[in-house]
Amino acid sequence: MGLDANCAQIKSWSSEALLADHSALLSVILHLLPGVMTGAVSVALLPAVVAGGYPPHVALVLSIPLAMIPVQLGILLYLGYKRNGRLSLRWVVLYREPIQLRQYLVYVPLVFMASLAVIGIGGVALD
Repeated sequence: MGLDANCAQIKSWSSEALLADHSALLSVILHLLPGVMTGAVSVALLPAVVAGGYPPHVALVLSIPLAMIPVQLGILLYLGYKRNGRLSLRWVVLYREPIQLRQYLVYVPLVFMASLAVIGIGGVALD
């Protein structure tokens, strides 16, 4: 199937058809599951991290590659397998066109500063 046929197929999908793929409850579960798993792993790692002399934030930082990324990627690959019959992100992750360099130069520093602000506020709240 050529690229033009694939683009035509995407354009033919209606928003109702995309929303009908799963229920509202499943949508909530899919949104909350990575965070719940990350929190659980973070809490499980907390005693070892503190015993090792590290600040408690390290448990959260470690839980991201150990729980959040595998759960999110696992869900997407599972959905890709259901849709494509093989492990793939095709037709699961849409809008994969690269953005302009100018947008990277604006948005990356903004997101970085916002992240530092959130981490700083969270750190102050924990102290």
